[in-house]
Amino acid sequence: LSTYLFVVFFVAIAKLSVEKNKLTGRIPTEIGDLARLKEFHANLNDLSSTIPTEIGRLSELVAADISQTTISGTIPSEVGLLTSMENIFMGFSALTGSIPSELFGLTKLKTIVLQETNIDGYIATQIGLTRNLEVLVLESNSLSGLIPSEIGLLTKLTTVNLALNKLSGTIPSEFAHLTNLEEPVVLNSDVIGPVDPILCSVFDKIEFPCPPPNCDCCRSSKTLQCT
Repeated sequence: LSTYLFVVFFVAIAKLSVEKNKLTGRIPTEIGDLARLKEFHANLNDLSSTIPTEIGRLSELVAADISQTTISGTIPSEVGLLTSMENIFMGFSALTGSIPSELFGLTKLKTIVLQETNIDGYIATQIGLTRNLEVLVLESNSLSGLIPSEIGLLTKLTTVNLALNKLSGTIPSEFAHLTNLEEPVVLNSDVIGPVDPILCSVFDKIEFPCPPPNCDCCRSSKTLQCT
């Protein structure tokens, strides 16, 4: 394969999969011309540079995976124009800046996986708009501030992993509404008590690297070590 990713002007293409190759360089701005693109998979490559703002023109895009690349820079606010988006994977990359609130305006989103990056800032309260969200993985970033109570509105969630960030404060009592969880809620040790008893009365699915005291439903993480 070429060491540069070229996109041919073929507006009818619906799926572009170039994952697990040795592609380098940037994602071309011409990707915005693929008006009917529904899936874009470029993970496990050596792609670098930034996410082109032209990606916002892909109104039919349902799934995008640029994880395990060296793509850097910020997530452009134009992602908020991807009104068909359901599954987005951007983890294990060099992305920086904050998560744009526009991302949480995508009401069809089912999966957000954005771990092991240089992302920082707060989790915007607009996350409560993603009512169809099932998987939220924001592990191993530099996110700070409080966990927004609006996550408790996302009652379709089956997975929540916010560990290894700089989040602080308490676990919102609204998490008691997350009754469809299939895996433990994983949080970092800076999120401490008091833990609302209503959480323990609903589920026993909260994991910490260092569990806070006086919490019957908090347990040590099976994968994260206490520091």
